[in-house]
Parts: sequence; C-alpha cells; structure tokens
Amino acid sequence: ITFVDVVEEVIERINRDRSFPIRIVSDTEDVYTVDSVDAIRATDTSAVASAIASADIMGTAVGVNILPRIAPAIAAGLKQRFDSGNVSQLNIIICENIIESGKHLKALVLEKLALEYHVLVDQKIGFVAAVVSRMVPALTDEDRRENPVQIKVEPYCIMPVDKHAFRGELPAIKGLEFSDNLFAYEERKLFTHNAGHAICAYFGYQKGY
Repeated sequence: ITFVDVVEEVIERINRDRSFPIRIVSDTEDVYTVDSVDAIRATDTSAVASAIASADIMGTAVGVNILPRIAPAIAAGLKQRFDSGNVSQLNIIICENIIESGKHLKALVLEKLALEYHVLVDQKIGFVAAVVSRMVPALTDEDRRENPVQIKVEPYCIMPVDKHAFRGELPAIKGLEFSDNLFAYEERKLFTHNAGHAICAYFGYQKGY
C-alpha cells in the first residue's frame, strides 16, 4: 500500500515504520496494524506517476478543493501506464464529499490527457464514486506525539460505491457495498448524517457557542 501525502512528518513516519495502527474506538478500543506500507511525496510527480502506472487499485481522500491539484499527477500516471503497455483495468475509488464525484474527477483528469488516451480511459479506468459516512475524530496533541500516523475511527465499516462505474471484476474488499443507485445513498447521507451535524450547529449558534 502506497500513500501519497504532503505532510513530511507523516511520510517519514510511514516510511520508517512501514506500518500504521488503526484504533477502533467504541465502549472499548481494538487496535489493528496495517503492514507493508510506504509513502511518497505528492510533489514528486515522477514517483506518483510510477506508482499509478503499476497500481492494482487506487483511492482519493483529499477534499473536493484539492482534486484539481491531483488531477495532473493522475493523468501523468495513466499516460505512463498506457505507454508502458499496461492496459489492465484500474479502478479509482473517490472518497470525496461531492455529488457524482466520479464524473467530476474524470473530467478533471481528461483535461490533462491528450485525446489519444481518452478512449483507453473510458475502457480501462473506473472512476468510482463512494459515500463515506465513517467518523474519524481528529487526533489530540497527545495522540500525535505518540504516533502521528495512527487513525482513530468508529466501528461502522460500510462504504457504498457505484457498482456500474467499475471496470473489470468487482474488487473483493470487505466493507464495500456495491450499489445500483448510489445517488440514493448520497441523498440519504445529506439528509441524515450531514443534516444532523447542521442542526446541532444551528442550535449551538443560537446558544451563542
């Protein structure tokens, strides 16, 4: 597993430990260790492109406003992938808070690719929208001093994805829920998960918080 990041402390720690802990936090806390990982700098376009050229599956979780900034690196990676003769399917699971994220990122990437690659992208590259509702609380200062790459997360572990956006076989990844109607999941999240947060914020504002 290769991470692409911009935070130097995170990159150095991942490359030092080659692993990171996930803490499942509920009434109790279970800790799992993810091994065989490394990290590369997002500014190292050549290294990012090489990683994409040989990847089996990809994912983004950078924030909607950052997608235009990573699209050139994805385009460079796909170009290198195709130029090297690798025309196997590659699915990019897009974990961003935007409706129709697959179409959005695909358009950004195609803008950076010559027209000669567009047909291959349509045939071989899946831009897969996902609906992420799992809560990941921010690390405390104490947590960061202990290990800046640890993740604390709630037990909920289901991520609906757009079944029809995949290219090739559906990946056997625990927790993915292949949906024929992802828009319904997006709407449900907006009107329950996000609306719940908004309501609490409005009440807090009225209280002067």
